[in-house]
Amino acid sequence: MENKMNFFLRLISSLAILVVSLFFLPAQTVFAASINVNTLSDVDAVDTYCSLREAIKAAQNNAAYKECSAGSGDDTITFSVSGTINLTSTLTILNAGGKVTIDGGNAIIIDGTAVDKIFELNLGNLDLRNITLTNGKYGVYTLYGTLALDHVTLTHMNRADAMAVLSQSAAITVQNSTLSDNLYGLYASMVTSSDTPPLITVQNSTFSGNSYGILLAAAPGLVQAGPHSFRDAAAFVAHRERQLVLHEVEADADRGLRTSGAGSNLNITDRTFDHNSVTNPDYIAFGGAVYTEDTNLTISDSTFINNSSNTPSFWESDGGAIFVRGSGVDVNLTNLTVATNSAKVGAGLYINGSNVNLKNSTFYGNILLPGYSTVAQLVKPNSAGSL
Repeated sequence: MENKMNFFLRLISSLAILVVSLFFLPAQTVFAASINVNTLSDVDAVDTYCSLREAIKAAQNNAAYKECSAGSGDDTITFSVSGTINLTSTLTILNAGGKVTIDGGNAIIIDGTAVDKIFELNLGNLDLRNITLTNGKYGVYTLYGTLALDHVTLTHMNRADAMAVLSQSAAITVQNSTLSDNLYGLYASMVTSSDTPPLITVQNSTFSGNSYGILLAAAPGLVQAGPHSFRDAAAFVAHRERQLVLHEVEADADRGLRTSGAGSNLNITDRTFDHNSVTNPDYIAFGGAVYTEDTNLTISDSTFINNSSNTPSFWESDGGAIFVRGSGVDVNLTNLTVATNSAKVGAGLYINGSNVNLKNSTFYGNILLPGYSTVAQLVKPNSAGSL
């Protein structure tokens, strides 16, 4: 009897230890999955292949879908085929299933000729790598959420109001990428003026041949987009407390960079602006490479060569390389080389109404164009500070 009692006591004790052990086990970790696409067809059907559209659904649902393996948490979609996917409808990324990474392996082109939006990101998290998007109205449309582009080419989005990237209140990172021959390269705005401006980061990327390279705006309707609004430059910032930081970004043959809006900031470091130009046949032209208005500007360790601002003979053109205008804004220019630029006024640099600190910089060979003859190197009317 005593032996039976001892047996039951030991059994109860063992069960109690097991229950306690199970209670304190760590939560199960959800591991990321890799989903392989093995067809270029844009289909959602039961067949023998996993399409990109089906792979996205598997990733979003954290479950197998049609012939695609199950997603699990943050998933990566890769390809065992190469070539062009001709979309029949938009690829949608929702706020479900974790981050979706699509890696084209430098072998995939997605053609959006038949659709308005190639990708639509709604509160989700999308990471595009080593892939080309072309011929849509919008390459990627984002509403809130997070978008990262790494070694991505977005090109030939040039229908009416077309944009390679259209972002509304979404965080954007563009690195090692090319946005070329689009109407707009990157257009970022906020859904409402009360939204917290998200971070927009552009690194080591090329904006080339776009009508407007980068536009950061306020809530829709607060920025006028008439024919003269963006004529002067390729990048335009117009919202209080918005900040665009450019690092290792080529302006190529676009029309430089433009910022405008009280409280805006533009920081440029270690960049070369070569052969940018503004030619306005209808009116005055400002800033061949950089135009700022009511913007705090910092440029360091950079070179401006062969840029120009020009108009017909009866109009004025200011700032062949850099044009700065704004009452009381801070302008810090350090370690610059400004050479062989041209304009009618301020062939190298034009600054008006700003607090200026210019040091350790070299100006040479800047050329005045006919008309409005004045100082060839720089002009600093109504400004304070040291040059």
